[in-house]
Amino acid sequence: MFIYAFTFRSFTAAQSGRNVLQQLMMEALVQRAPKNLSVQGCGYVLRVQAEDGTRAAEALRMYGVPFVQIYRCFANGVCQEAEL
Repeated sequence: MFIYAFTFRSFTAAQSGRNVLQQLMMEALVQRAPKNLSVQGCGYVLRVQAEDGTRAAEALRMYGVPFVQIYRCFANGVCQEAEL
């Protein structure tokens, strides 16, 4: 199983994304980005369940929440870039 991690440059942007997703009844968790995802100055990730990934990406784009990249992260710690 995996989760999707959306990277953000700021805590405020990640919080905004979380608020949008929660209003749409999706679980979302803001965390500090692990080092392997902290590229391009991204300090925070918004984690969502795999089944909510596509809907979350569409909602963030529709509401203008500026995420940088999307990753698919597995339980073993491996993360791969994803396109949704």
